[in-house]
Amino acid sequence: MNDSLLVFLSHIPEIIWGFCSLVFVVFAWQWLAMWLSRNRLRKHLMTLASAFKEVQGDDGRESQRGLTGEKLDEYRVALDTLEGPPKEWWDRINHSIELYVSQEDQEGWFLTERPRNLLPYDIVVSQNFHAAIYGAVPGILTGLGLTGTFLAILWALYGV
Repeated sequence: MNDSLLVFLSHIPEIIWGFCSLVFVVFAWQWLAMWLSRNRLRKHLMTLASAFKEVQGDDGRESQRGLTGEKLDEYRVALDTLEGPPKEWWDRINHSIELYVSQEDQEGWFLTERPRNLLPYDIVVSQNFHAAIYGAVPGILTGLGLTGTFLAILWALYGV
């Protein structure tokens, strides 16, 4: 490092170093909280998706003819063992499954609502990832930085 830079850094008051450290700690703490929250939500989503994939049919025609009673029972057995948010999401889905009999007397179980309506953003993401709190972090960091700046100016003008 350049000697003049070392001299400059050695003359920075401790209060400024403290505020710089505080800004860094708040940033690191919020980043870690956001990362953990994201991972938790991702884990919940993957748990629900993998439970569905375990019993998913191979032919892909279920969207047209509906699930058979046996297949619906397989889903219910596999998904009723879930816990936490995936269990709540499955319960919302399960309550909207109804039997429909076609004109050819073929029975099929269908969702009565679109999946996006059953599991809206507010239910899945907003309740498990508090984005609004993290939206305030830049303002908090800016406020801390400005406070530190004004303290540094006051410190510099103190001896004048």
